[in-house]
Amino acid sequence: MRKILLGISVLASLVFLAACGGDGSSGSSGSDGTGTTGATGATGTTGDTGTTGDTGATGADGSIAVPSADSDLALSLNQQDMDSDILDYEATINVAGLDNLTVDSRQRYYTYQGTSATAKAGILSTATAVTTSPKYAQSGVIDSRLKASDNLSLAFTGNAEIASSSITHMIVCPGNEAGDATSCASIAIRDRAAHGAVTLAGLTTDTNVSIAYGNSAFQVLSDNRSAADNGSIGYRIGSDTKANAYAGTAQSADNTSTALSGLGNALVVSNVTFKGNNAFFATSDNTSNSDNLTIFVRSSGAGDYSIDNETNIAEGTHTVLQIDSDGTDIFIVQDNGTGDGLVGHVFLDNETILNSAEMPISTNQMCSTATTDKMIIVVDNGSAVAGFDVFTLHDNGTMAATATDSTVTGLATILSCDLTISSSTYILTLLEDGGDNITVLSSDNLTGWSSVYETATGQSSSVKVSASAPNGTGDVWVALDDGSNVDLYHSDNGTSGGLALVHTISTANLGGIAHDGGAAGAAKIGIAVDNSTDAKVDVYYE
Repeated sequence: MRKILLGISVLASLVFLAACGGDGSSGSSGSDGTGTTGATGATGTTGDTGTTGDTGATGADGSIAVPSADSDLALSLNQQDMDSDILDYEATINVAGLDNLTVDSRQRYYTYQGTSATAKAGILSTATAVTTSPKYAQSGVIDSRLKASDNLSLAFTGNAEIASSSITHMIVCPGNEAGDATSCASIAIRDRAAHGAVTLAGLTTDTNVSIAYGNSAFQVLSDNRSAADNGSIGYRIGSDTKANAYAGTAQSADNTSTALSGLGNALVVSNVTFKGNNAFFATSDNTSNSDNLTIFVRSSGAGDYSIDNETNIAEGTHTVLQIDSDGTDIFIVQDNGTGDGLVGHVFLDNETILNSAEMPISTNQMCSTATTDKMIIVVDNGSAVAGFDVFTLHDNGTMAATATDSTVTGLATILSCDLTISSSTYILTLLEDGGDNITVLSSDNLTGWSSVYETATGQSSSVKVSASAPNGTGDVWVALDDGSNVDLYHSDNGTSGGLALVHTISTANLGGIAHDGGAAGAAKIGIAVDNSTDAKVDVYYE
């Protein structure tokens, strides 16, 4: 224990002695050493390109969608086509129910030509809106962001070209960059016009030319008589489309044939009529050479006419000759040669002719048509009291007066007339002397007649009037020869209360008109004319 305490005491003494010692002085700092900077090393080579990363995911589809159908979009015709050329369109169409689109809308309305109400065939691009400024419709596009109302009237000028003769409709669709709506509005546009009168090669004419429609074609008949002692007949059968002028095969009966031999140069030629697909016409001589009435028959689609010289029909100095068919029988009526009687014939077949009793008349101005079992004949009564007589030639060969002295108030002496039937309604068209009017009358019983139209023509006289009303009294076609031109009038042409002029054939003489039986808006009207040298035909497309 004494040893431990002694060690501690010695240690403490050493510590104390150390604390009491003085500090030593610090030495001076040495200077910094500065070496020379070494040269820059060369750039290393570029490393290899890393591998291409994976393709990212496909983004979502864009937001533009095809417009929905415009349920209240509707088209109506303000004015039908008034352009006189084929495949040019001039009309006014109202577009109703256009949406008033916002300024940032991408939708527009597009106008198309169509071969049907739904089949698009091209852009109808020359319409402009009937408005001042701005123009809502240009180059086939209707921009309804600019308009203030739902209705818009589009004016198509004569520069509106139709792509082909197959175009029948205008189609308007809402659309954008994504396409058109699945349902669009449409309207029939009716490219109404004619080719212009086409000369029928080989058919020369002097005073007579007529036309009829049957066996899917217009048939034109011409009297190409001359001063020689024989008469001759020429005819042409053909069809027509908007794309092509009238075409067909010219035929002619030999002017030296037995049937025509001995006829003078004043041959009287009837109109053409059809019984089924067979065409018929008749001739007689208005000289007193005792020849017989000659009936010509052309079989369906075959060559020239055959000739039936009817020896049991006496010849006279006839000036009026009409032929009609009810589809079963052929009816023929002519004056008695002395101007005071009317004689009828029923041609049942090549062996049987029924002759009627003579009916008194006092004028040669007459017209006729045929319906079931009978032929209806209208004759100017020839009196100072304006009016006409009506006769009926039945299929049993009898003729009777249906109505005598059927006067019409205000009607002057009849210069020309034409009679047709449509759906059991008789349509009588008269041209009167002194009244300067075309008068169109209708009747369902041949005794009571009512006025359909009475339209001033500005003509003091005329050569001939011809009419067709295949679709009833609301759709009447009238051709008028004013002594210089032939004018075609129509009751359904955006006008009311009368007949509107739709077509003119210059410097032509009217032979007659024929209707192809097409529905309203899709019909063809054939117009036969002559210029005292050549037979011509013009076809007007409704």
